Amino acid sequence: MKGKEKNDLERFKEYPQQITPPPGLDAPAARLTEELYGKKAAEKKERRARLVRRRLLPSLAILLVLLIPLCIGIPSMLTLDDEEGNYYLGEELTIELVEGDITAFMYEHGVRGRYFEEGSIQSSVAAHFLAKDHRLMFLVQDALFLSDTGLDTVSLGIVFTNDTFQQFDDFYKMTDSAEIAGVEVDYKTETANGMDVVRSRFSYEQVSYFLEITTISADGVLEQYITELLS
Repeated sequence: MKGKEKNDLERFKEYPQQITPPPGLDAPAARLTEELYGKKAAEKKERRARLVRRRLLPSLAILLVLLIPLCIGIPSMLTLDDEEGNYYLGEELTIELVEGDITAFMYEHGVRGRYFEEGSIQSSVAAHFLAKDHRLMFLVQDALFLSDTGLDTVSLGIVFTNDTFQQFDDFYKMTDSAEIAGVEVDYKTETANGMDVVRSRFSYEQVSYFLEITTISADGVLEQYITELLS
């Protein structure tokens, strides 16, 4: 390094020690240094942080109050469809005629329920599956019985899920209720074409039943068929 450049570098290094602040500026400079880097700066930052915390805490508390019900409700929302079930239209189902033993058929599909096993002149059972996954949803038994007043047509829906189906829409506006064979039954009686039509809805052993009876006289028929079904 040349001699002149070396001397200039040495003078530059000593320059801060040679500077004397102008009169009146030394105290403000010290205060500024203290505010920027000293204890006062730390205290000022702490005061600012406390102020921010005081302002944020109420908002966080309100947010927490809003989030708690939401968090509690999420599991319920996730299970809402399972608890209340879904509504299915007829075109969402496929139908297959059940051949052979009905009890064995239900066992094969992991369900169980009551149906009319004896006393009918003619009987057929159709299985209704959910089309998208071929899951058994319900059975419908159509049967003819010879009664004291004539021929009774009986249709029995045996539903294995907690879903509702378009096929049973007529069974949800009942006008009467009664206890039959230890079961609470909702029902209504209408007359059409000179025949009495009795529709009823009830549950037994976690299975839902929809029973429709078309007969010449509705007197006592509901008790008769439900008792026979559940006995």
